[in-house]
Amino acid sequence: MEIRFNQGSEFDWYEATLPVGERSVLAVLERADARELKQITPKLGYEVAYRGLDEAGERVWDLLYGGNSGKPHVIASGSHAQRVAEILREDLPDHHVTRVDVAIDRAEPGLFDRLLPEFLDISKRAGMRAPCAGEWHSAETARTIYMG
Repeated sequence: MEIRFNQGSEFDWYEATLPVGERSVLAVLERADARELKQITPKLGYEVAYRGLDEAGERVWDLLYGGNSGKPHVIASGSHAQRVAEILREDLPDHHVTRVDVAIDRAEPGLFDRLLPEFLDISKRAGMRAPCAGEWHSAETARTIYMG
């Protein structure tokens, strides 16, 4: 069975340190559909942090800066990660990616059971962990396997 990870995959997490000041990063992030800006508790050794929220109040991105390396750092996850990644890659291509997760979401009867042995084989040969999540006792609900 051939598995092509690039077809239908998208970023589920995108985290990067940027080579410009925080005001420049905020100007770029305006394209990412955040409707509200909220100050949040900084983490990862940064001194200041803001969160861009969408219309539903969900996180679009976090911007952290000050302290640490002095360079702004952006974190986006879930449904907004792909759009934020595209914007950063287009407008600030010289950034340094610190974490990226790629998701391939599919819903097809029996697909998970057919793919699971392949994923486990790949992760074993590559020396990667392959933790699982979801309701494994039920084939009717979501099941997830992570590789990395």
